[in-house]
Amino acid sequence: MKFRTGSYANVASTLALVVALGGTSYAAVAIAKNSVGSPQIINNSVKSADVKNGNLKAVDFRAGELPAGATGATGPAGPAGAAGATGPVGPSTGYGVGSSFLPAFWTGVQQTIKTLALPAGSYVLSAKAMGNNNGVAADVDCQLRVNGTTVDGSAIITLGASTDNDRAYIPLQAATTLAADSSVTLTCEASTNDGTFSDGAITAVKVGSIG
Repeated sequence: MKFRTGSYANVASTLALVVALGGTSYAAVAIAKNSVGSPQIINNSVKSADVKNGNLKAVDFRAGELPAGATGATGPAGPAGAAGATGPVGPSTGYGVGSSFLPAFWTGVQQTIKTLALPAGSYVLSAKAMGNNNGVAADVDCQLRVNGTTVDGSAIITLGASTDNDRAYIPLQAATTLAADSSVTLTCEASTNDGTFSDGAITAVKVGSIG
């Protein structure tokens, strides 16, 4: 039996048709939709050109794989928050005793100028007295005492004999906590008995605590 020899054009066109049909059929059968996963992908084979720009997210990368970007500019300050509630008023009570002029003659010993009784609590104390010299120069000093114990004392102040320097105020201050009702006293002393202590006063402000 003899075969007829076809032309080159006929053979080529027939072969192309077979390949085309065969390739389409193979692709349709061998690569189904959604059938390609990690096992089918060769490691390191997917390139940047194979991924649609903008499709990957930060969660697709391991921690530390994405470099940190530059620090952005500081944003504007937010609005001020609402004011908080007013706190409770702390304990604050004032006590005081004094006189514009209540002289005590110097006798060379500590004299009680003023006394202030206080209930238990914490206090900021202040006191003052003015020494007034009527004769020769004299040294004066004062003490602030709580139940007889000195809590503040002045340095010795020398008062001159002339009217230009014969008097001076002596200030005292202290902070203390009293466990029970107590007595605060202002005492003063001078080296002569020719003068007076005047303008004596003690004030106390009760506070929540002493730091």
